[in-house]
Amino acid sequence: MNTLMVMKDDPRSFMLSIDDSYKYEIRNFFSYLDNHHLQLSFKNIQGYVDFMISEGIPGRTINKRLSAVKNRIRLMFRQTEASLNLAKKYKLEQDLKDIEGVNIEDTYITPDKNVTKEEVDKLLDSPDIPTDIKLFIEFLWKTGVRISEAISIRLKNIEDCGDHAKVRFIGKKRKERKIKVSKELISKITDYFNSKIFLFEKADGTQFTRNYVSMRILRHSRKVLSRKLGSHIFRHGFATYMIGKTKKVKAVSTHLGHKDVSLTLALYCHEELTNEDLEI
Repeated sequence: MNTLMVMKDDPRSFMLSIDDSYKYEIRNFFSYLDNHHLQLSFKNIQGYVDFMISEGIPGRTINKRLSAVKNRIRLMFRQTEASLNLAKKYKLEQDLKDIEGVNIEDTYITPDKNVTKEEVDKLLDSPDIPTDIKLFIEFLWKTGVRISEAISIRLKNIEDCGDHAKVRFIGKKRKERKIKVSKELISKITDYFNSKIFLFEKADGTQFTRNYVSMRILRHSRKVLSRKLGSHIFRHGFATYMIGKTKKVKAVSTHLGHKDVSLTLALYCHEELTNEDLEI
């Protein structure tokens, strides 16, 4: 029996109905199933991974798409009575674990996946970029937060600490984080957006969506820099710049919310000995 198909009356509709950062990966997955006339199953999820590998899709993209599918399946399982059965929960996790992604050994953020201070300054000085997008770019660059975190920040979770503001939000994997932010920057944002509930707030008082902001940043950066910049690249730029400026790798790692400083080192610290270094 296909255990995935019996979790919900219509698992496809359920998995596609959720509007979050994974929705485009889920659509891509079901397009694959449709094009190959396949049902949702563990075997076909592994086949999806193998297909992407054969198509030459980058490993990180493959792993992100696989993570999205696994996330949806776990969410679907939690809404069934079977989720109360520890044996079935363990079996599901084992089945998901058996679906292998791509082993990426080199996680270093290369220059083409990063942004420099000079490039950011050029974006912020450009008369061709609207103020709202400039404020998003400035906030992402000066804080290193993810776009999903930025748009979720509520005014009630911003504390005046004298010479700076302390911002509290729920980050990746539902982990609470607190970071220091310039009070001047907070004021610029709230004044422009006339914020009442969220730091970044639309005219009707609702949140911006991650995709809306990211697509506008991409479009305007292409005009000004002749390269497409995703919203996440400013997090990489912040980390690289701060480590180079302060040499405080552990502090930067904590600010970014990394579980272990080794991840920060692997991503942003790429050093090798020069010929002069080796002259003992």
